[in-house]
Amino acid sequence: MKKFILCLLASVLLVSIFTACDSKRQPSDTVKWINTTHAILTETNGGDVNLFGGFPKNETNSANAKVLLEEWWGVADRASADEMIEFLMKEGHRTGYVEEMTLLKKDGVFDVSRQEAREYLKSLELDNGTVESYIAAIDAYETHGASAIDAWDYTRALNLLADYYLAGYYTEEEALDKALDIAKELQTFYTSWDEMVESYLTGYAYWSGKDPKDPSTEAFKRRKIYEKLKSGSNNPYAVDWNTTLEKTW
Repeated sequence: MKKFILCLLASVLLVSIFTACDSKRQPSDTVKWINTTHAILTETNGGDVNLFGGFPKNETNSANAKVLLEEWWGVADRASADEMIEFLMKEGHRTGYVEEMTLLKKDGVFDVSRQEAREYLKSLELDNGTVESYIAAIDAYETHGASAIDAWDYTRALNLLADYYLAGYYTEEEALDKALDIAKELQTFYTSWDEMVESYLTGYAYWSGKDPKDPSTEAFKRRKIYEKLKSGSNNPYAVDWNTTLEKTW
């Protein structure tokens, strides 16, 4: 009997351990939602779209994150990390985008055919890829106005926060707390993942100056990544856009 009880207790303990481990591996819907906002970039970088930070936090991944943050963002410490998030939230690329669209509208580019708009843009000595990125940006501005590429800035901020955690500039709780605030705001801008991703991709094409319809460009490839993720068995976009976002960590 004593042996049986000991075995039973051992079984319960093992179940508890595995349950705890599984619970740790499975993020809450809120964390899934936050991860999904930048799933395209995570997938592009070969990371795990279900994992906050995209990669396990260890010495190697932390060092890699630090190198990439400094190389691509000029972020090398907590102070510069904070400054970049503040920039993305207050300005980002959307501010320059609105200024350029306003000028193009003033120049009458919005009042002519798209072919005439192309000719005008080419007269500014822009290459074909950049011209097409502007045409896509003009289309988006006509449809969505000043908020057309907001997701480009907001999703990058959310991705940065995950990277800050990986690099050790923020604790996991600090990064998720800040991400939650940004995610809640982002959620009010759109009604679906499709809408948000469209804004992100338009912003990416505008920033990169590449034709989003050209299969050789990253802008095109990122759309294909989105389609691939959506149709896959591990579809991160399965989490409801209207998920109640709340602190679960």
